[in-house]
Amino acid sequence: MNRWSFPVAALLALSLSSAVSAQTCQTYTGLTYGSYVDGSGATQPLLLELLVPQGAAGPVPVVLWIHGGGWRTGSRLPVPTRASDLCARGYAVASVDYRLTTTALWPAQIQDVRGAVRWLRAHASEYNLDVDRFAAWGESAGGHLAAFLGFSGGVGTVTAGSATVDLEGSGGDLDQSSRVQAVVDWYGATDILQMHFYPTTVNHDGSGSDESRFLGGPIQDLPELAATANPITYVDGDDPPLLVMHGTLDKLIPFNQSQLLVDAVRGAGVSARLYPVQCAGHGGASAFDKTAILETVYSFLDSVLRGSTAPGAGDPTIQPPSSTGPITLATSDRFAAESGTDGGGRITVTRSGSTTSPLTVTYTVSGTATPGEDYVELPGTITIPAGQTSANVDITPLDDDLYETGETVILTVGSSSASVVIRDVEPVRPVVTVSLSDQDAAEPSDPGEFIVWRTGSTTDPLTVDLIQGGTASASDYDLATSATIPAGSDRVLLKVTPVSDTLVEDPETVTLSVAAEPAIYLGPYAGNTVTIADGPPLALLSLTLTPATFTGGCKTSTGKVTLTDKAGAGGAVVAIANTNPVAQVPSSVTVPAGSTSATFTITAPAVTTNQTGTVTASYSGKSLSGTLTVKPIGLVSLALSPNPVTGPASVTGTVTLDCPAAPGGVTVALSSSTPGVANPAVSSLNVASGSTQGTFTVTTADVSIQSFATIKAVAGGTTKSVKLTVDP
Repeated sequence: MNRWSFPVAALLALSLSSAVSAQTCQTYTGLTYGSYVDGSGATQPLLLELLVPQGAAGPVPVVLWIHGGGWRTGSRLPVPTRASDLCARGYAVASVDYRLTTTALWPAQIQDVRGAVRWLRAHASEYNLDVDRFAAWGESAGGHLAAFLGFSGGVGTVTAGSATVDLEGSGGDLDQSSRVQAVVDWYGATDILQMHFYPTTVNHDGSGSDESRFLGGPIQDLPELAATANPITYVDGDDPPLLVMHGTLDKLIPFNQSQLLVDAVRGAGVSARLYPVQCAGHGGASAFDKTAILETVYSFLDSVLRGSTAPGAGDPTIQPPSSTGPITLATSDRFAAESGTDGGGRITVTRSGSTTSPLTVTYTVSGTATPGEDYVELPGTITIPAGQTSANVDITPLDDDLYETGETVILTVGSSSASVVIRDVEPVRPVVTVSLSDQDAAEPSDPGEFIVWRTGSTTDPLTVDLIQGGTASASDYDLATSATIPAGSDRVLLKVTPVSDTLVEDPETVTLSVAAEPAIYLGPYAGNTVTIADGPPLALLSLTLTPATFTGGCKTSTGKVTLTDKAGAGGAVVAIANTNPVAQVPSSVTVPAGSTSATFTITAPAVTTNQTGTVTASYSGKSLSGTLTVKPIGLVSLALSPNPVTGPASVTGTVTLDCPAAPGGVTVALSSSTPGVANPAVSSLNVASGSTQGTFTVTTADVSIQSFATIKAVAGGTTKSVKLTVDP
């Protein structure tokens, strides 16, 4: 068989505009693809609706729509618009009925769905269907069956411990393949024994749950049968591409169910995409029938069924072993428990023939339980005493602090096997588990998100310590090391915030799990991984100088560097260069870890003329510059008192500097626009060192009419002037 994949980037690049031209559709209603005998002995038909594009140039691909309803309700009708719209895009759409759990238990449902695929292939020429291009799309229980149809392809009869199941059934068209070439799973169950680790609105382990009705008994008591019904059991490298969509707040089928399947499929080397529908619950048209979501489904189908050649439909069937031997195994006490009244389990080893001598029997041990951790390790041999036909192998459970699914211990001798189920103790402590809400993060500012869940009472807050892992270092992201689930809630959301750096790196991962402690049970670690994509390198965004001109000797300027994102651990060192001949600037400034900016102070001595140059900041290959001017001490004000004045008289002038005068003082030049009206008594004034003010006298003339003179003071390149009014 061939392994194939579809590029996600190409998938996302597709849009509705890439669809084939809209086509008219012929609807064939109530087609009988199979039958079954009901409880009263009457034969009942299994029906499907078929929508086929008209006028297609060649055989068209087929999408099988499988309805939901917990395997106990639902119908092929009405065909939802999300599926029927595919007909106008050039797909045949088949909506199928299958036996519900009110009529038949597992595996009747997959037998029916497989039968529908075989019937469609058998009638492909009649309806212009392409036998090599089939996809399965379902929601909830239908999503489970769609995934199962995709990943169990080629498996006929399967045995898990004491459970043997015929997946193909005895319906018609058995010469046809029941394989599909693409799977779209909307929020379906994938590993039903794992669901009790997450808060849900139902008790999935209870005898009345949909899953227990599906199997015919409490699922934790039937772990082997449950394994045959889990799509994840059959994942291998020959499976078709997968698209899974699931609400991150689904409290009927936990979001983790889709995580488990996608992780398994990717681990097998098969293309799989998980599309979290943020803040959505279990389905609902308002969340799942949005254009962006449906376009993603349609583009996926186009990419797989209209892109590269889909895999062939060859269908080898696994045959069960069949042989007998002198030793047989039988379960005499099927259930064991870590504590409580169940005690240990027991398997009886029986021989046939002579009992004259003792007989030592060697057996192999397998199953999902771990010897030495879940039960007392078995020796691998047992001796049947002389005169006896049988001996018992006792399975003794070991208690631990983990809250687990029902686990199996399987003994095998030749072709004979028997099993015991170890039940976990009922939790009296909350089960705390980590799952994903957003698995994709990217520098500089796109966070990922974990959810920490608890089961049980929410009356009080619960704080747990967390264990971080993955390929990313602690300097690559910010994430809490503990989490508090508040009172009244069963969860808390934790952001994984990437920290930008100057490195060009491959995507890195962050994992999160709960640290063990006596007050809680640990849920399973289920591949809870956020992937951090590398973003643009951390770079210099801006340099500012405030003010850009300042007075030497007493004032300062503040420089500020800003980066494109927060600095990582250790901070980011920005180099500073300066060409101003008198300004004193640090050679570098460090932006602290977690910050985007830092400031530095610029000083300068007193000068007699303007001194100008540039200040340059450099980081990670980028430089930014600003012009800086240091000016001499100058004037900030000139005042005349009194003003107006009756001449002739003396007026006092006061000059104020912007800084205390430097040693030697500051010379202020004085002048008048109309010396005949008023004139300073001196042409210049020296403001003493350390002082900011100086005074001088202005003498006014005896005037016959109101007159004016402008008194001017000049120092350090600054000029101040005041108009003096002289009255007669």
